[in-house]
Amino acid sequence: MNQTFELKKGKLVFETDKIVITDDARGQRRLMLYLFGISLFLLIVSVIGYFAKGVPSDTWVGFFTGITLILLIALSSYISVQSEIYLYEVKSIKIRHNFLNKYLEIKLKNKICRMVAGIVDAEVLRDYLETIKLPK
Repeated sequence: MNQTFELKKGKLVFETDKIVITDDARGQRRLMLYLFGISLFLLIVSVIGYFAKGVPSDTWVGFFTGITLILLIALSSYISVQSEIYLYEVKSIKIRHNFLNKYLEIKLKNKICRMVAGIVDAEVLRDYLETIKLPK
């Protein structure tokens, strides 16, 4: 039996053996990669500016931009954009809150995480998650 939950921009379907997610995760991933490119560009410009002018403030801007870029790349390697997740791959499923947003966090057994944002009715989803059993 399929159980469907509405998202602000998409839907979340729990089937008997898998979870089907229809959202804009791929678009958000592209936006993140675009921001990585901008950060890399700023890093290169600040390093070239330091060698051209010798201004130490350019070095600090480049240093902080580089650290931010490295952290973002490291974090993005642990986030999945899969639209179909089989239940045997799932380690845990939890509903999380940050500020005013509620999102579903699906941790997979390969230490990758799939986050589903924009849950419309989190309480109904929480009740449903308590009833399902994940395969070992």
